[in-house]
Amino acid sequence: MKRNLLITGSSGYVGQEFILNEKINNFQVISLDKDKKNNPDINLDLNDLSLTENLKKNLKDYKNLSILNLAAARTDYASHAEYISDNVDGTKNFLNSLEICNAKIDVFVHISSIAVFEGFELINNKANLNKLSSDESYKYSKAMQEIFISNWCIENNIKLIIIRPAAIFSKFGPKNTNTKRLFSLLKYSPIIFSSKAKKSLTYVKNLVENIYLALYSREAGTMLAVEKPMLSVNDIQRIVLKNKKLFSLKIKIKKKNLLRISYFLTRFLGIFLSDPIFTPNRVEKFFKSTGYLEEGNLSYVQTVPLEEALEKSL
Repeated sequence: MKRNLLITGSSGYVGQEFILNEKINNFQVISLDKDKKNNPDINLDLNDLSLTENLKKNLKDYKNLSILNLAAARTDYASHAEYISDNVDGTKNFLNSLEICNAKIDVFVHISSIAVFEGFELINNKANLNKLSSDESYKYSKAMQEIFISNWCIENNIKLIIIRPAAIFSKFGPKNTNTKRLFSLLKYSPIIFSSKAKKSLTYVKNLVENIYLALYSREAGTMLAVEKPMLSVNDIQRIVLKNKKLFSLKIKIKKKNLLRISYFLTRFLGIFLSDPIFTPNRVEKFFKSTGYLEEGNLSYVQTVPLEEALEKSL
């Protein structure tokens, strides 16, 4: 007998990778997404007032329901209010609707982010929410989302698995991710900068494999979904540049000087592009290590080695 699986955010990047995997045939899927491009079974925003009614109709009092929660907003320039609306209020509404539907949930798998580590710091330090940058607002909202889901699952005695991926990448990933921007920058820039910062990355196909394992796991808890060994920006550049045909010059540039160049290029290119590749925000991230994170009690299975995954993604 197939297990019933409700997927929120089914039309997104990870959602589509998950659904295209052959293991999906082991489930009876109910897809939910506010974007109708991939014809989800429930085409609604999580904040829609008719969500409860739609869930009632589609879940039909399922007794062996699994949930994969992928729904979350992530853009470069979203406001604090937008992140709170999508990631926090939408999550609250979804959980309340599930409770009203009285569905019997076996396992709740929530795809979080390594951003929650800094988000928890913002919460614990009682950060001024009016002064948060867009990036900080995202981290704050993801941490709040995880807290609400954790508390709800405890209150309702539901097994919860939280997976925290780093920067997700693949050949066909969204073009606005920092990883994709770095790949593009390296492919076309004649100057390659130097940075020893260790970067935590997550290959989307490995992530999907671990989501399927989580749905069948008898354990609950958290998983840090990060590929090993963690590579530096220099290492990543070395792999990307293997097949580069254009001339490039590798030089050492201090972060301060690279930021100056980035400010200049962003102002110039900003006349023609709404989102230039080489922004100051991304320069900051190129020099910031993300390799020291709490592992969690669940092990991440790395089917495809990191270097091979990077080569497949170019």
